[in-house]
Amino acid sequence: MLTLHLKLFDITVAVECSSKQICDILAVGFSAFFFVESGAPKLRYMISGDSDNGFVIVREGVKPFNAENTYQLLYYFEKDLTIELEHLRKDLFFVHGAAIVLDGKAILISAPSGSGKSTITWALLHHGFDYLSDELAPIELDSLNIEPFPHALNQKNHPPEPYPLPAQTYQTDCTLHVPIEALPCHVVHTPTPLAAMFYVKYNRDASAPSVTPLSVSEGCMNLFANGLNQLQHENKGLSTATNIAQRVPSFSVETADLEQSARMLQQFVSAL
Repeated sequence: MLTLHLKLFDITVAVECSSKQICDILAVGFSAFFFVESGAPKLRYMISGDSDNGFVIVREGVKPFNAENTYQLLYYFEKDLTIELEHLRKDLFFVHGAAIVLDGKAILISAPSGSGKSTITWALLHHGFDYLSDELAPIELDSLNIEPFPHALNQKNHPPEPYPLPAQTYQTDCTLHVPIEALPCHVVHTPTPLAAMFYVKYNRDASAPSVTPLSVSEGCMNLFANGLNQLQHENKGLSTATNIAQRVPSFSVETADLEQSARMLQQFVSAL
């Protein structure tokens, strides 16, 4: 039995793996969180099985659940881990979105699944942005800093030129995972002030990309819709989303040609 030790938002996690294969799969997604063991973990997992026969994931004190393949292993493990982190860090507002940094300013990029969030994030990492997180952007409510969550950057499809994925990309049945070691930028490991929130939608018919300012109420609506732990906050999260939207500007982004869209956003954020 091999044990990985992770630390996320000062929460320590131990993952006992029945094989090196499982350790290697988890390392693709979570190598940024590995640390040297120190004290008893807050959360403990046990994972067994293999890619041919499926995996069994057990969180201590909870009924086991099955993962049929490597995609489900990464997805189910992170999903359960995220829910537990939400319970343990109620001071954070967890948002489904990517967070990247330019000139010390963090921006949130959020969108429904399939709207191009991860694709534009990947492109922007080639245009001076550094990496805080993908899929999960936890906002600290007093400071409005985004806490880093630098797991592997996930793609559902290969992005278009000129942004090919690196050779180190790990492919599952459904997703492509770029390990942080293969990202074309620096990885940010410290909380960073949130400067703006962007809600993205890809429009293949658009002649050019565009950015449109949103009102506070529109920003609140979008932030609330993309929240993950609203029920742990005052007024079912609406007050929290309103407070953030009042303090941080929000924008609607329609992307078109990927390189043109990335250059537009880089110039826009530089001018904030």
